[in-house]
Amino acid sequence: MKRRTLCVFSLLAWVLAACTMLSFKIEEQMTAQVVAAPRSAYGLTVLPMEALTYDETGYHLFELVEGSGWESGPRAHEIDGQDYSIIDREGGVQQVTATPSYNAELIQFSSHPLRAGEPLVELLEQETAEDVYLVAFSAPVPEIENLSPSLRLDGRTDTALLLSVAGGAQPFIEPQAKTQISQAPVLAPYFHPMTADYARVYSLKAVEQFLEHVPRLVLLLVMLLFPVVLWAGSCILFRRRGGRGLAAVNTALAGLDGVCMAYVLGGVELPPSLLPAEMIFDAGHYTDTFGNIFEALMAFGENPLAKSVLCAAEDAFDRAAVILFVGLMAAVFVVIAEGLLCRGTWNKQGKLFMTAVR
Repeated sequence: MKRRTLCVFSLLAWVLAACTMLSFKIEEQMTAQVVAAPRSAYGLTVLPMEALTYDETGYHLFELVEGSGWESGPRAHEIDGQDYSIIDREGGVQQVTATPSYNAELIQFSSHPLRAGEPLVELLEQETAEDVYLVAFSAPVPEIENLSPSLRLDGRTDTALLLSVAGGAQPFIEPQAKTQISQAPVLAPYFHPMTADYARVYSLKAVEQFLEHVPRLVLLLVMLLFPVVLWAGSCILFRRRGGRGLAAVNTALAGLDGVCMAYVLGGVELPPSLLPAEMIFDAGHYTDTFGNIFEALMAFGENPLAKSVLCAAEDAFDRAAVILFVGLMAAVFVVIAEGLLCRGTWNKQGKLFMTAVR
């Protein structure tokens, strides 16, 4: 009973350490990234409509404030509806105007819909890079006569567009891209906050970045499961001759696994535009998001841009499957080898090694 208890508590200690490492990384990845603009102290501050979010309770506009105490750091604070208004410009374009305020920053764009009080990371300076936007509509795409000078139409289907952009802001933030695309008057109605779900914009650069991380994420899963398999083997072999020595070896292997896991985890940088708003393990979000992306890309047929991303996805999933299979088989092989060693079926060198371990 004491031996089983020791095995259980050892496993729980590992799980606690692993979950602590994961929690810090998850918090970092799930923190909203925002682009803010100074709020004028003497006149109206003009923002694009994409600065607003819309839900069943109406419109919402946020500013960036500095928290205190346990909630220190940049935080989202919702502005009272009386402090801003929506105005119509020429050509049917709508904008948001906010009343004057001192030492305030309004949030123009955010990587996901914000909630009051949640922590933020302000992007003080964004880099630019060549990118391709996939615009997926829920209805047939209208004919497009004029696009923004920074955009080029590289492909279209009945319900999707591929737009090349010479200087896309990085990291990609969907509302920011919608502001750029909505300069084409015919597309502007599709990107209004009230109709935001009618058209989604995805960065193919961000999609490829996520796919590059898929094998790394599967490797992390293997590293989480590897010590579990080893401890299960240790509990089974504990009563046999040499079992205690193998338990010590497995503990050392689990510690090495934890060090490697921390290294791999440090290299994970998932694009914020493809992550869920609330829980990073929301499988439904990933199924819906990537299902929509791949379905839209497959409709482009032999388009080289679409085909490149689909090939990258196939390669990423193949490599992930190999890593998962090899990793789990390696853990099982170690346990089987240890079981044979305890039974004394190895040669004289193996016995001498076990004697040294004990």
